[in-house]
Amino acid sequence: MHPADELWKTYQRTIGDAVLRERLRFVDCTDGRKLSHLEGLILQSIFVGFVSNALRAHPQEVAVTVSDDTDGKGVPLVKVVVEDDGVGGAPSAFETGSGLARLDELCRQRGGRVQIARRERGGTQATATFSYPYRLTGKTDTANDPSLEVMTDGRVPSPGGR
Repeated sequence: MHPADELWKTYQRTIGDAVLRERLRFVDCTDGRKLSHLEGLILQSIFVGFVSNALRAHPQEVAVTVSDDTDGKGVPLVKVVVEDDGVGGAPSAFETGSGLARLDELCRQRGGRVQIARRERGGTQATATFSYPYRLTGKTDTANDPSLEVMTDGRVPSPGGR
């Protein structure tokens, strides 16, 4: 389990070009909450998909924001917004088998979705939301204690299964 900013730093190190790395801006609005293992894997997939697409549009800047949110029913979501000022645009639909289509399917399986839109001032805004029904307490001294794992409805998972 890792906070979003730690996962971001790990992703950022995979970008070999220092000039491109300098164009990236990251904001963590999760209050440093440690993400569950699955949330972290999904977040890393979104970083790879969205940021690499944004960098292909030759932007001057790519802004990445990760935050906690809720859907219309109050279910907790992780929300990722990637905005660039590049020359790309928003597709009218995701091509079957494309990286964006796979990310959208992954997010939809977890109660969220992927949305891509053109920004009024140029560039693209990509947004992904997803939910994972298990949350860990924010206490750092007990964050690895599986007995503290709870589902979004407040119930504790049964032993041996989720």
